[in-house]
Amino acid sequence: NFRLFEALGAETFQIVEEKPAIREIFPKDELETYSSVDELCDKVSFYLERTEIREKMMQKAVLRVQKHHLYSHRMKKILELLHT
Repeated sequence: NFRLFEALGAETFQIVEEKPAIREIFPKDELETYSSVDELCDKVSFYLERTEIREKMMQKAVLRVQKHHLYSHRMKKILELLHT
């Protein structure tokens, strides 16, 4: 979902629904996930009280997006595929 990357581009902390593909891109110390509404509520409460942890996670995820997941990275990959 490209909105995940756009939100990180705006330096926004997120708690997203757990999907296997998310962990292929973001490790657990960069992006928080949930599997149920109860778990989401618990994590929202946890992170609202822990600004420093939230900020560190968000900054790590933002750096990953800036290094590997910009539109320019996608275009480069598309061009590489077209020329092979």
